[in-house]
Parts: sequence; structure tokens; C-alpha cells
Amino acid sequence: PAVLACRAALAQRARLGDLRARVRDQFGLSADAIEIRCGIATGEVIAGSLGPQHARTYTVIGDAVNLAARLEAANKRLGSRILVSEATHAQAETQFRFRPHGVIELPGRARTERVFELLGEA
Repeated sequence: PAVLACRAALAQRARLGDLRARVRDQFGLSADAIEIRCGIATGEVIAGSLGPQHARTYTVIGDAVNLAARLEAANKRLGSRILVSEATHAQAETQFRFRPHGVIELPGRARTERVFELLGEA
């Protein structure tokens, strides 16, 4: 799962130029400000439909989901685009290139996390 998530994030970044061009071409808008950041954390989650029958929504919950959201937000502070957790790095390090960003504090988490920036395929 970690390898697939890393591949998906890199694929999204690779297609960003296409998205910007489509926005410029179809809407005549400046699309240079369109940016994406990704946070990837590996761990157990629960996925399913929640809510009443008329307003059901599919979602995932769990610590890995919360960690991924905080990693995504930390990209802005660190000047990175794709941050991964230590667990993700451990599972994917042989197939991708990473830059370590050290141990950081993330809002809403009691413990620190060692994080890595995903740079590309190995």
C-alpha cells in the first residue's frame, strides 16, 4: 500500500501541468497558483459509509488518516510537496528517492514524527 500511495502522489504531481493548461485554455484564467500537496501515512484505517440513509458519505477514519492530513499541511511550512511518515518511508524506501526532513512536531499529535519528502522513483 505505501508504494502505491507514493506512486499515486507522484502521478498527481506529474499531471499538475496538464491541469493548469486546461484551466488556462478552458476558462482563460491564470492557473499558476494551482498547487497540490500530499501527505502519506501508513497504518490501519476503517473505511465505510457513515451517516443517515439520505445523507450517507463514504469516509476513512484512523490515526493514519489524521497523520496524513497533518503531513499534507506541514508541506507548506517545510516548503515541500509530498511528505511521508516514517512507516511509509520504511515500506517504500527501496523504490523511491526521499529527502529526510528530520523529526517534527505536528499540531494535534502528542508525539513527534520523523518525516521524509518523496522526490521520485529510485
